[in-house]
Amino acid sequence: MPSLFHRLFLFFLFTSLTQCSHLTHYQGEYHYIRQPPSPAPTRNISVFVDSQFGDADKVEITKAIEQWNYALNGYLTLNIVSYQTFTDPETRIKIRDGGGLLFVRIKSADPLIGELHYSPLTLGFVYPTIGGNYVYLIRDRLWNESVKPVSMHEIGHALGAIHTDGGLMNPTFYPYMYQCIDQIALEEVAEYQRLPANKLNWCYYGEDSLNPKQLRPQ
Repeated sequence: MPSLFHRLFLFFLFTSLTQCSHLTHYQGEYHYIRQPPSPAPTRNISVFVDSQFGDADKVEITKAIEQWNYALNGYLTLNIVSYQTFTDPETRIKIRDGGGLLFVRIKSADPLIGELHYSPLTLGFVYPTIGGNYVYLIRDRLWNESVKPVSMHEIGHALGAIHTDGGLMNPTFYPYMYQCIDQIALEEVAEYQRLPANKLNWCYYGEDSLNPKQLRPQ
């Protein structure tokens, strides 16, 4: 009978082979285009981060926010304003009513996961729906290096992006897809937030910056 190591090796080998069609679109370094920043005053979204996140997690969440801010190019800005515990329902309601964004750290045993019927593979989610104000990260399901990319994906949902085939908003987490904010994800957010999509900064892979959309898997 194969050992646990061999079973895991075969699983990851099978996963990589079944996803090889995606890999060709995300090989090599990614780059961002650079557009002139917004000349008008920025529209701000206040971000509140649960103090139960460790210091390293806070750094990774901050990096995810910084990457979104670069992509949004000054037409919309996310600003972290507070690290604290947000167990008081009234505080959460104030954040929601003020248009803020709250990052919450939870574990797999949290009853909310069962109430929403999320699968054991779910790593994070936005509540109550796309464009919601609460970002939940299921921390015991995340490797340390996954905090930033999963945060970027969930921020995309909070800003209005739906799941797409490939790229940052791919429904299944593959680290090589979640490295940066691609044009498809950014256009979803731009439409939802009423931003000028052609003035934002999206990423692309390889050297072809003229038509990044062709990098989306077919």
